[in-house]
Amino acid sequence: GSGQWRERNPWLTFEDAFRLVRGFVQRLEGVSSGLIHARFREDLRSLAETPSAVLVRLGTPAIVRALAAEADRLSGAEPQPRVRLVLGQPPLRPGQDRLSFDYYATAWALGYDAAAMLPLAPLFRSSAKLRWGWQSSVLKPSLEAVAPLLTHDARVVLALEEGGPEAVVATVLGAVAAGYRLVAAQLDEASVGESGVVEFVPPGAPIGPGSRTRGNVALPSVPGGAGDPSYGPGRGLFAPAERLGRGLFSRAEASRSVTDTAVEILKARGEPADSERLLGEILVGLDAAGHLRRLLRSAGLIPPDPDDPSLDTGGKADERGDRPKPVTGAVGGGRDGAGDAWNESMDGLLALIHEELGRSDNRRVREIEPGRWWLADRGERTAAALPLADRVEWAIFSLLSTAGRLSEATLFERIGTMFTGHDQPDEALIRACLDSYRSMASTPDRLVTSEDIPRRSRERVELVATLADLGHRLGMQVWIGVRDQTRTHEGEKLENRLTDRELRVNLRSISRAPMEELQVIPCIWYVRGKVTFMFELEWTAMLGDPILRRHARIPADDELVRFLVIAPERTELVRHKLARSPLLRQSMEAGNWHILKSSHLRALAARDAVTLADLEPLLGLDPAADRGAEQISLFE
Repeated sequence: GSGQWRERNPWLTFEDAFRLVRGFVQRLEGVSSGLIHARFREDLRSLAETPSAVLVRLGTPAIVRALAAEADRLSGAEPQPRVRLVLGQPPLRPGQDRLSFDYYATAWALGYDAAAMLPLAPLFRSSAKLRWGWQSSVLKPSLEAVAPLLTHDARVVLALEEGGPEAVVATVLGAVAAGYRLVAAQLDEASVGESGVVEFVPPGAPIGPGSRTRGNVALPSVPGGAGDPSYGPGRGLFAPAERLGRGLFSRAEASRSVTDTAVEILKARGEPADSERLLGEILVGLDAAGHLRRLLRSAGLIPPDPDDPSLDTGGKADERGDRPKPVTGAVGGGRDGAGDAWNESMDGLLALIHEELGRSDNRRVREIEPGRWWLADRGERTAAALPLADRVEWAIFSLLSTAGRLSEATLFERIGTMFTGHDQPDEALIRACLDSYRSMASTPDRLVTSEDIPRRSRERVELVATLADLGHRLGMQVWIGVRDQTRTHEGEKLENRLTDRELRVNLRSISRAPMEELQVIPCIWYVRGKVTFMFELEWTAMLGDPILRRHARIPADDELVRFLVIAPERTELVRHKLARSPLLRQSMEAGNWHILKSSHLRALAARDAVTLADLEPLLGLDPAADRGAEQISLFE
């Protein structure tokens, strides 16, 4: 849960644990929402009695040691308990308040001798907070203890309540040192990256589905070859598969992996991402390439691979990278904190990621706003997917218009299955899209929409006709897009609203842009050599295609003014998308864009007399006409 949930519910009851476990099990199995008859058990052996048993333990050091002892005793027992899901939290770092309360409560309940056994050394430091390396050193033995009991398709999900990037990296390093593979790591954007979730698969388990035959029969893995989860692609173009984590840690190769992963994620999302979003995906990429294991091995935090030929180099760097820096200090955690090795590994990894992303000569990734990253290469921007915000918007509209009876909980569940991994949208975006498309008759248990595509199509034709007539009334020449010219309004085609000269116009004389882009613009007003007004019509808030793609190929100049005509119902969703996307904001400003609501356009066209000055107070998401403000000149 989130920190706010924890403040309202400081104690996790068995019923709360049951609901959390049930949700994760349903997510793993892909089953529909419904009651799962799980039973709470007291020890590991009882988990073998039924597959729907739940064991809840408090993760104190004593409990972890007892769990490890139980697992060791049951390693050869029959029936063997098998665990499919471990859901928990890393241990909270001891702070001054916690340690003080622990000392007071222990001394009052158990006496001075028991209180003297507490790790009180941090209380006498300048800062009582332990560094995050302590979490890695404590988490590693916990995960090692439970590993023998996990099934081949098990998952370990750890929720982080505080710490942000440092907590995520510390958790990941501790789990990787225990032999786990990282599946997903995500920081919560709603909490400004303070909380998050990380997910692992147990040692020896494959991350994704294995190879299958044409008859959809799973193929067994080949040791050292296809399907072997301990092997990955070689580090050369024609290099054979190699064991993950084998070889020396190379800072240069890890940096290249950081950039490659960031580029792939940004291309798949189709929109800028913040540092918190990229960090989790980058850690997944580094783990998949074996860099995290090499880093931990070079720091002495995991034992060396005796079959690794690179260990015969005497500590020298090979031709692929840098010589690993020596790491000093204790490896273990001790009673008062973690050793320097964990902290140095965590700090070094974070510094490597930040330095590579922020490198001034990085030609593939650039920071377009503080903490927001986007593709720097034009070819990779062109190959990027449609913006995630637009895809989520269309998915929500499609669900509302075709899914029948739908509740809010079911909609969120459907969206969660449609957008996973790096495409997982934040809750604020889903809420903004839902609020924009739901009708006033909707309730939390039954969502309905009043949107209708045929009606919106007719409205588009009517708006293009209105724009064409209004442009002629203002004494300007008009162009209607080739896609709209053949459409009919009031019994005649829209092309009939243009003169023969307007139909034969050379659009390249209006704007220095590709002809194929100019031809599809719904409506253009122009006076050659003086001014050009381009109008885009959108009843949705999907701005990626018209603004970021089509008009990105139409150069800006002093004579060109662009207008985006939107439906009034999309006002707040457009506002939300502009607030979350620096790329949209920059494109709107650089392209001299102005927003005009379709209702204001109709009101302007209905006037008996109209001038260009009448257009200015109608522009914007909050136009001056709505606020009753004085008109100011837009076109100087």
